[in-house]
Amino acid sequence: MDVCVHYEKDAGIVDILPQNIKPQLRKDLFEAWNTPIQQKILLSLNGKEEVDASSLTSEIGHSASTIHENVERLTRKGLLESKIIYKGKKRKILTSHILLVTNNPKYKKTIQRFFQGLWVNSKKTKQIIEFLQQQPETFYTAEEIAAKTRIPLNEVQILLNNFDSPLTKGVSHAFGDAPFEKKVLYKGKSS
Repeated sequence: MDVCVHYEKDAGIVDILPQNIKPQLRKDLFEAWNTPIQQKILLSLNGKEEVDASSLTSEIGHSASTIHENVERLTRKGLLESKIIYKGKKRKILTSHILLVTNNPKYKKTIQRFFQGLWVNSKKTKQIIEFLQQQPETFYTAEEIAAKTRIPLNEVQILLNNFDSPLTKGVSHAFGDAPFEKKVLYKGKSS
């Protein structure tokens, strides 16, 4: 992924990382986000390695020609990569160059933070742990985990941080160490 786009369902795009992307790419991202079909295409590709273009027609609910036209626009903007492969028959494979992440609504986020460590969503925690254990040699950012598991970013952060809270940490030590290795990364920005 080249760019991470943080969005909220009602507010649209909230932030784009890295901050220093080219102005034209920033403009193209906002333009694509404000075009409903292109937004649906980007959301459909989010967190997936590759998608067969023909599957988008049924998933998004528009004609093949409309999907094709919008995929071509997104490809010209550099937001998608499109390649033709021949496996049995000719297929068009799409790969997204952007990662889309979102948060829960503000009220839900406040309640979750207040009760952090007390209420553990075991189904979503298990989903995150299973995802991490599929490729144990790879470190993922919270944004990548949110995109790949389709769990809101702030919820991923809370669920993973539950292993650091004293209450949950006590429970996790009863069954052994945390089922993942944590590595926090920071990098300076050029001025």
